[in-house]
Amino acid sequence: MTPSAADSHYPDTVNLDALLQKCIHCGMCLSACPTYMVFGTEMDNPRGRIALLRGISGGRIEPTDAFIQHIDRCLGCLACAVTCPSGIRYAQLLEAAHAVALEARPRGPVERFIRWLGMRQLMPHVGRLRFLALLVTLYQASGLQWLVRRSNLLPANLRYADTLLPLKPFKPRTRAYNPPGRSASRGRVGLFIGCVQEAFLANVNQATIRVLERNGYEVVIPLRQTCCGALQLHEGEHELTTELAKQNIDAFLEANVDAIVVNAGGCEPVLKEYPELLRNDADYAAQAGAFGARLRDVSEFLVEQGVDLPRGRLAVRATYADSCHLRNSQAVIHQPRYLIRSIPGLEYVELEHPDQCCGSAGIYNILHPEIAGQLLDAKVADIAATGADVVVIANPGCHMQIVSGLRRAGLGARVVHLVELLDEAYAAERMDAPC
Repeated sequence: MTPSAADSHYPDTVNLDALLQKCIHCGMCLSACPTYMVFGTEMDNPRGRIALLRGISGGRIEPTDAFIQHIDRCLGCLACAVTCPSGIRYAQLLEAAHAVALEARPRGPVERFIRWLGMRQLMPHVGRLRFLALLVTLYQASGLQWLVRRSNLLPANLRYADTLLPLKPFKPRTRAYNPPGRSASRGRVGLFIGCVQEAFLANVNQATIRVLERNGYEVVIPLRQTCCGALQLHEGEHELTTELAKQNIDAFLEANVDAIVVNAGGCEPVLKEYPELLRNDADYAAQAGAFGARLRDVSEFLVEQGVDLPRGRLAVRATYADSCHLRNSQAVIHQPRYLIRSIPGLEYVELEHPDQCCGSAGIYNILHPEIAGQLLDAKVADIAATGADVVVIANPGCHMQIVSGLRRAGLGARVVHLVELLDEAYAAERMDAPC
């Protein structure tokens, strides 16, 4: 396998040899790597994976099943990139490694159908995902889920997927609204609603609209927006990711918004990668740059612009579980904590290991349920030690994963998105106001 073969999956953006040479094998990444914590083996940490990819690039080794296994085990949490003194761009190395693995292991007809169904027919079409969410609700309400669980006939990864299903997920379509007497005095923002979040956790998007409008913004939801392309990019589907990127860029730039607000920690890193993805596209390079410059995580946006701090009291004990990509890729760490701590009556308790992954990582928890389960158990134990009755999150994958872990552990802590907590505090303020 030559360097050019690996580079061909990420055209004109990755110089694989240059990236690989930046690794000095210092080992600082080892203590940050979740899979090294689980396996303790050299090939299951970033340094080892880089060594494997260097061997592939130099033609010294072949992409065997063992190579593919070690690459597939990586969660892509990017905790290693934060600790690396050499500034390794590990995300791009991992994408190149996945591309090599996909070339080396041709997909069978079943896998090709599943990938076609999920990546092309479901995720880019939020209406179809909403229908799927409705079917999930019927599956739960009819008692069929109970029968399926009792039968114990599902394979391990599907059993794990079943535990992730949110309770009664179906929600009406997210719509912006303008309450009587409220002016949008501070600007016009576009909300990226996501695919899985809008279908299964639409209450988060609805809360985001209320919080932004409370802070004086007109909220626009471009109907042509689609999936961010994170899963597609990580799975080596470069052309499909490019199609999705162009559709999102067109949708939001046509909306003429001052900022593009994102409330899903796993989406924003890929959305911010659009300028790199399209930098050599004569028709979209400039537009991609304009799109990327307007992107803001919702907590980042509120703190930057000067949030209207809530005055309603919430008498809860809360902890915050970071989204790996929000923390490690976007360095959005302090803003969510500032907003949580700003709520009157709330007691905030920090996790002992806030930088450790919960094991969600897109569909990693479905593909590798045993590894994801071990990481989730460690995260739940960390949450339990805080005594928190509210766990605040910032990403839909983390949301469903942590809910599943808390259920399994018999813990009654409630899991809410940061904007839902702020929305509750604003509502409590209205309740506390004198008549």
